[in-house]
Amino acid sequence: MRARAACRRAEGSPAYYRLDTVDVGPVGTPHGVAVGADGTLYVADTGGERIVARPRDGVAQTLATTPGRPYGVAVDRSGTIYAALRRMHEVIRVAPDGSSTAFAGTGIAGQSGGGGPAIAAETVAPNGVAVDAQGNVYITQSAITSLFFGLGGPGPEERVRVVDQGGTIRTVAGSGAFGTDGVGRTCAGSAARRCKFSLSMCHGLAGVLVENAPSAS
Repeated sequence: MRARAACRRAEGSPAYYRLDTVDVGPVGTPHGVAVGADGTLYVADTGGERIVARPRDGVAQTLATTPGRPYGVAVDRSGTIYAALRRMHEVIRVAPDGSSTAFAGTGIAGQSGGGGPAIAAETVAPNGVAVDAQGNVYITQSAITSLFFGLGGPGPEERVRVVDQGGTIRTVAGSGAFGTDGVGRTCAGSAARRCKFSLSMCHGLAGVLVENAPSAS
């Protein structure tokens, strides 16, 4: 098996990165991808429970194994990686040397902790993650995903949350309820927190993108 990802350069021509099994072994069900400022491709190898790194002109390697299956993955300007572990109800931070630490979530599906330290707050099945130019980390979470996969947790909890540079987590979009009243209209500031999302009845909120972010998935 060979996995290939394409990212589009500014001039429009695609750049291909190939991950050969001779380098990293079989890549099992990759979900998230991100590209660092230096062109390194990062892949959330969900089935393999690891993050794979492939320099633009180098050899792919396993950068870090993860305590659970990674889904969304993002990288900031310093090369620090953030991976959403949906089944573990947490987000981890992976340093360029491959060492990992808890970043957001306690591992317990729940709603508590908003407005406080992200590391002490509960999350529900985080799917997507993105980093903006200032280093704020955005996370999508979805209780419908948790319920669909039998991961437990509270009722509807469809939200986009942000962890600021000080480590505080808060909701920036979504009321937690299912619905579509946020579709087709401006949803910003305090109004965004009253919006309802139901993008997929199987997987709920998934990826998130931040304008001018280094990379996100």
